[in-house]
Amino acid sequence: WRAKLSQSVREFRFLLNPRAPQSAGLSQFITNNYQFFKTLNPSLNFLVREYPDATFKPMVEAEYDDFGEETSVDVSGFSEKQVFDLIKEMHEAGLKSPTTKPREPLDDIVGERLVKAYKD
Repeated sequence: WRAKLSQSVREFRFLLNPRAPQSAGLSQFITNNYQFFKTLNPSLNFLVREYPDATFKPMVEAEYDDFGEETSVDVSGFSEKQVFDLIKEMHEAGLKSPTTKPREPLDDIVGERLVKAYKD
């Protein structure tokens, strides 16, 4: 599923204050997984926005199609694993959405060895 994110989600936005304790899990997720997901899905937008307000609630937002269908989830206090699981849930929701158009993987095809190394 990781190499097929761009087929179900148009854009991910990660909004956080990386120094705030409620953003720790999201910050760890970005640090440990951003490059991997971006390598597998080069055409998918992954936007990271930092906010200086220490009380800012970290959010993960997904845009599913060209018509602006979005989901936004407050991830305050989430662990890295919980954020990872949320990304998978958002991917699955995008696959089920009647307005999401199937996309050709085109640029998102990567070598078989890389995909096999990270299979579920």
